[in-house]
Amino acid sequence: MIMAASKSVIEENMSAIVGSKHVLTDPKDLEKYSKDNSFVSPKMPICVVKPGSLEEVQEIMLFANRYLVPLVPYSTGKNNQGAAVPSVPAVVVDVSRLNRLLEVNTRARVALVEPGLTFSVLQKEAKKRGFRALMPVGHPASASALITALEHVPFYAWPRYETELVMTIAAVVPRTCGVLRSGMWGIEGARDPYEPGEGPLLFLSKFWHASQGTLGIVVAGHLKLKDVPEVNRVLFMPFEKLDDALRAMHRIRRLETGEELLILNSFDLALLMSKDPEEFEDVRAQLAPWYVVHVLRGSKDEVDYQEADLKDLALELNMKVEPYVPGLENAPERILQEVEEPGGWEKTSRYKGARNTIPFITIQKRVPIFLAEVLRLAEKHGYSREDVGFTIVPIKAGPLHCEFSFHRDPEDPEDTKRVRELYVEAGNRLVEMNAHFDKPYPLWASAVYQRAERWHRILRKVKKSFDPNNIMNPGKLMLW
Repeated sequence: MIMAASKSVIEENMSAIVGSKHVLTDPKDLEKYSKDNSFVSPKMPICVVKPGSLEEVQEIMLFANRYLVPLVPYSTGKNNQGAAVPSVPAVVVDVSRLNRLLEVNTRARVALVEPGLTFSVLQKEAKKRGFRALMPVGHPASASALITALEHVPFYAWPRYETELVMTIAAVVPRTCGVLRSGMWGIEGARDPYEPGEGPLLFLSKFWHASQGTLGIVVAGHLKLKDVPEVNRVLFMPFEKLDDALRAMHRIRRLETGEELLILNSFDLALLMSKDPEEFEDVRAQLAPWYVVHVLRGSKDEVDYQEADLKDLALELNMKVEPYVPGLENAPERILQEVEEPGGWEKTSRYKGARNTIPFITIQKRVPIFLAEVLRLAEKHGYSREDVGFTIVPIKAGPLHCEFSFHRDPEDPEDTKRVRELYVEAGNRLVEMNAHFDKPYPLWASAVYQRAERWHRILRKVKKSFDPNNIMNPGKLMLW
């Protein structure tokens, strides 16, 4: 694909669409959009354009189609996996000005939001109306609520509320530069436009899941909200062995108690609850190797009954169920704070300055095998086993979402080189061992799709249907 417009023509037309103050051309501004904290190679954009309306998004896309100008959608820059780093010289479309909460339907418990609206704002507005928004694991509250959910980032309440919080979406599609609405929202006069519908109406939304901006630009969507419970109770179950923690999680899931349930090793739990690196070291030294963390919610009677069920299970499995962790005051409150208003990778990166994660999905019996292999690779690369973070979140249907994390000093070239080599080898090794990557981010997209060529052929056909000129984030998902 060869662009049919010069840099100056592109900048002039973008300024005519959104106003010159919303077009960034200064190299210092562009550098911010050329990279993130991932290991994806930086690429300077041609310019950055910030539309303030649906109509401006459509005009930008019309121009890009006419002159074959690549576009890279960008919401809040909190993905941190290279998904919004251009693969080729492109115009970055920063939708952060599209940040309105358009509607809260209290009867249906859904919020209609634009892609620039953050979790923090959504949570604040939801609580004003007696609801709460569910929050992502590993991502900060300053991330886009809609785009984070579409990218299938795990949420703390996955085990209770299925894996999808997005009901319907509206997206500007390159083929026509018109607006495609999924679900019942696409039917004029529908009584409940927030309903995902059935059959093709439901399936249409799923095209955008983990699509990394390769099909169009999402401009709005309906997200689920939940009630604010009377009581929130956090319980900690310490374990010496991962196998025992996994067995306990499996049995707890069968009880269907609580809403949030996850396993963390001592490294990730200490990072999650500590205020600073100094406190982190003190807390980590006193923790057990593994913890199951469970949040019970509901009326007081309901929560009391759930806790009693857990204590019966504890007697059977010879495990502890405690409302605290050693060496840390207000541990339950700190967990609730993270669940309600997460610091995410911005907080956990304070340990050394940068945090790189490998997210994947697998079944329970494979988890210890993957852990042993990653720890082996850590030793091979001279990376401390004790500094490998590991978090596990169950998915409703049965599998587990897992995340390995590695920390480094971004100002230290040798440290960064060592962690990068470990990160790349560990990711590719997990692919070889049949870990499922539902979000094939750039560094392992090739390895994933080489093992799923039939699926990739289908993906290319979908891409061609929506984006025949291949202007949307070309190169991501190996879609050149």
